[in-house]
Amino acid sequence: MTPRNGSLLEPSRAYGYIAYGTSNMLNVSAEAAGIGADVLIRVLDRWRA
Repeated sequence: MTPRNGSLLEPSRAYGYIAYGTSNMLNVSAEAAGIGADVLIRVLDRWRA
């Protein structure tokens, strides 16, 4: 565990970063405190019908 990703062990936290200098990533914690279970969101966009 590092100081950068340690916040993901806390409930209701989000951690954003840029991967490979081109892609925006967003991790959201999805479990209770102390359990490392997160959801990775790679794309956020409006729904287009």
